[in-house]
Amino acid sequence: MAANDTFNIYSAEDVTDRYLPSTERVFISHRSLDKPLAIEIASVFESLGLHYWLDRDDKDTQNAAKLGMVGDQALVHAIDRGIRHSSRLLGILSNKTRDSWWVPYEIGASRALGRSPCYLVLAEVQGMDALPEYVRIAVNYWSVDELVRWASSLLGPVTSRTDPIAEQLIEKLMRSGVPREPPTLTVRELSLRALNSIDLLTEHKTQQALQLTSNVKFDWLPTRGGIVRDLSYDLLAPLALFRLNEFQQTETQHQHTENTQQLPEDERRRVELEQSSLLLIFNSITEHYAFAQEDPVLIYDPECYGWRHNRYTNPARYWLQGMTAKQLRERLDRFFIVRTLSGKRRLATKEEFKAEFDRILSLSDEHERRALGVLVNPLFGFNPASRPVYWRVLSRQQLEHRRIVGSI
Repeated sequence: MAANDTFNIYSAEDVTDRYLPSTERVFISHRSLDKPLAIEIASVFESLGLHYWLDRDDKDTQNAAKLGMVGDQALVHAIDRGIRHSSRLLGILSNKTRDSWWVPYEIGASRALGRSPCYLVLAEVQGMDALPEYVRIAVNYWSVDELVRWASSLLGPVTSRTDPIAEQLIEKLMRSGVPREPPTLTVRELSLRALNSIDLLTEHKTQQALQLTSNVKFDWLPTRGGIVRDLSYDLLAPLALFRLNEFQQTETQHQHTENTQQLPEDERRRVELEQSSLLLIFNSITEHYAFAQEDPVLIYDPECYGWRHNRYTNPARYWLQGMTAKQLRERLDRFFIVRTLSGKRRLATKEEFKAEFDRILSLSDEHERRALGVLVNPLFGFNPASRPVYWRVLSRQQLEHRRIVGSI
C-alpha cells in the first residue's frame, strides 16, 4: 500500500486542531518489530475508508530533514505532528512492546492532548495484570472482530459483514497472531464476576465512587462513568447471555434440544441448572415491585407524578430500581449483543460496552442517554439504604450465581 494523502492527512505547516478536517484519524502506535502487523491494520483501515497515521507512510520525516533535523530529532518532530493531527490512538501491545521507549512516549503525548487511546492487546501478553494501569483503565481489544467493529464505528453504524477485500485483510491479521473473535466466557465465569461486583457494592469506597454528579438536576446518566461501567457489565452480562440463549434456542430449537440431550448426565444437569438460574436472575430485574412487597414491606412508588424531583429527595421510595421485561430485552439487545463479522450474534465484550458507555455519556442526545440510563439506573448513587429494592434483587441474583459456581 503506497502512502496516500487521502488517508494520511498533513499540511505543509503545523496546524492547530481547529484547522483539521472533522473526521476521525487514528494514530497507529507500535514498536518497529511489530511493523508488519501495523501495516496490516493500516490496510484494514484504508479498506474501510478510515483515516490513519502510520510512520511508514509519513512525509513529515522528509519535511523535518528540510528544516535541518536529523535522526531522533526528526523522528520526534514527525511523531508529535502525527499525534497532533490524529483524534485517537491505537496502541499495538505485544511482548515486544515491553522494551520500547517510543510506544509509552506516543501514548503519553496522546493522552496529554486529550486524545482517546485504546489498545490491541496480543494474546502473548498474558492476563490483564501484565498490563500497566494506564492500559488497564482504557479500552482494550483482543481480536480482529473487536478491532474492525471499533474502526467501523468511527465511520458510522457498524455493519455486520465485511466485503471480500476486507475479509482477505482480516485473514492476514489472523495470520499475524490476532484471533478472529474474542474468547467466549462461560456461565460460571460470568457468575464469578457478578458475585465479585455484588461484594464490591457492599464496600463504602464503591458506594462513594457511585455517588451522583448532581442531587438536584435530573439526568438520565448522572455519572462520570468509571466504576459504574464495570459493575454494569459484570452484573448484566449473565442476563445478556440468557437473552442470547433465547435467540439461539429460537433459531435452532430442535438442534439445541438434541445437543442438550446428548450430553453426559452430569453435564446435562449442570447446563439445566445454569439455564434455570439464569432465568431467575433475568426475571429478578423485572420483579422489583414484588420484591418491595416482601417482609418487611418497603414503600416503593417510583412511577408516581413528580418522580423526577422526588427521586432525589427520597431515593429509597422514588428511585426506579428495575424495569419491564420488554425494556430489559430491548436494552440488552442494544448494548450487550453484537453481530460478528460473520453475521453471528455474540456477547459484547466488556471493552466494547465501556466504549459505547463512554460514547453515549459524552452525547447530549436524550434518546441515547435514556436508553442506557434506564438499563443501569439502580447503580447511580447506590447504597443498600437508598436502593433497598435493588438490594433485594441483587440478593436473589447472588443466591443463583452461587448455585451456578457450586458454592452452595
